[in-house]
Amino acid sequence: MVKEKQTKVGNEKQKLKKTAGFYHYDNGVPKIIHFELIKFLGKNGFGNMNIGGATRLVRIVDNIVSDVSEGDLSCFIRNYLISIKELDVLEVFVRGIGGYLNRKKYELLPKVKGISDKDPKDCAWLYFKNTAVKVNETDIVLVPYEKLPHKIWANRIIHKDFNLVNFNSGQFNDFCFKLSKEDPERFKALKATLGYLLHRHNNPAVCKVVIFLDENATKGGPTNGGTGKSLLSKALSHCVETVLMDGKNMKRDSRFNNQRISNTTDIVCFDDVDSKFSLELLYSMATSGFVIEKKGKEEFTLKAEESPKIIVSSNSPVSGPGGSSDIRRRHEFEIPNYFSEKLTPKMVYKNLFFDDWDENEWNCFFSFMIDCIQFFLKEGLLEAKPLKLKVNKFTQRTSTEFHDFTLNGFLSTGIWIEKKDIFKKFIDSYPHLKEISSHMLTKWIKRYAEENQLQYKDKKTGGKYEFKLIITNDDDDANE
Repeated sequence: MVKEKQTKVGNEKQKLKKTAGFYHYDNGVPKIIHFELIKFLGKNGFGNMNIGGATRLVRIVDNIVSDVSEGDLSCFIRNYLISIKELDVLEVFVRGIGGYLNRKKYELLPKVKGISDKDPKDCAWLYFKNTAVKVNETDIVLVPYEKLPHKIWANRIIHKDFNLVNFNSGQFNDFCFKLSKEDPERFKALKATLGYLLHRHNNPAVCKVVIFLDENATKGGPTNGGTGKSLLSKALSHCVETVLMDGKNMKRDSRFNNQRISNTTDIVCFDDVDSKFSLELLYSMATSGFVIEKKGKEEFTLKAEESPKIIVSSNSPVSGPGGSSDIRRRHEFEIPNYFSEKLTPKMVYKNLFFDDWDENEWNCFFSFMIDCIQFFLKEGLLEAKPLKLKVNKFTQRTSTEFHDFTLNGFLSTGIWIEKKDIFKKFIDSYPHLKEISSHMLTKWIKRYAEENQLQYKDKKTGGKYEFKLIITNDDDDANE
């Protein structure tokens, strides 16, 4: 009787072999077949993917790709065996787990082709719990995941449901309008900037470092906290994967600066950088890609087309290498002092952004951000007219006193001016700057000419050193 029962149990175990395929029973004793176990994991979406020269364990389920750890593989097998009530097989697996699963055997998993879920040039995607959203110039389409035409990384999915709504009454829409000085043209420029940052596509012809800085940003001047710069970055982080870098405390020479960046990072924000920070550090990353080294991991490289976009926020003008290349690579938007520590968004809107929002406010926010993407796809990246940026940059590179000096009519155009005379006038006007050399003042005058599209010429006649500032469209003077 006992023998018949054992035979019956054995037969049931043999039937389950067809389901799992990686174990069988030998006289009632469960045996796990090593390579069949690896094949079983492969059939359930586990595999190796090469990313930037480094191999990673991943799992693909219904077009969604996830990074997995070694522990995830063993937990998957454990959960599977529990679900089919194969506790005897589980016991064998647990006892010999180091022999069944190890790094050498992971190499036998299927090689999975690397994916890029960056956006194409003419459309953008956002992914929510209940739907994917495709955005192009003319349409916004909600797409079920089972109809998604491409694979995506799991961490692309925003952990909220989404419904498209009219966002005009939304708080974030109004907040951005106020950050634009309630000027419709500046508002368009801000929307285009947000849309550019949300579009997961890197166009080599439009490879910009986006700079958010205070309207009153000056070198060595008072910091202007609470103006809204950080809320812009935080808003973007609720839509796409954003890595925040501490701009003040970043170790500039550390090879591990980029270790929190991954192949799915969409934006890197260098927050609150100081006056020593230079965009020269970032331009090579924006155009040539990111080299990423994590402690204890293989180094890998993200090509320029795979790299995240870059934001810099600052309370002072951000320096760079200078020249036309520097100008071409930066996209600056000044934030006015509508909001401050004395008038915070919480005071205006009666709640904390993001933390206190209800479902409708979230839908208004996401609908507005989608509208920003669509606006960018239609109009491209728009430049906002400077508020005080030109003056602030000039005073950073010279001095506040010299800027005031230029406003007093001392630097007339079209006439020869003796350098000794202009130096005396400057020192007489600002005696506390008597240590300034005539050479330094000449450099400032040349900077003034450059900023105002004037040609600087000088000459020596006898013992006199003279200069002239020439309006560049003045043919007579220019050809003198």
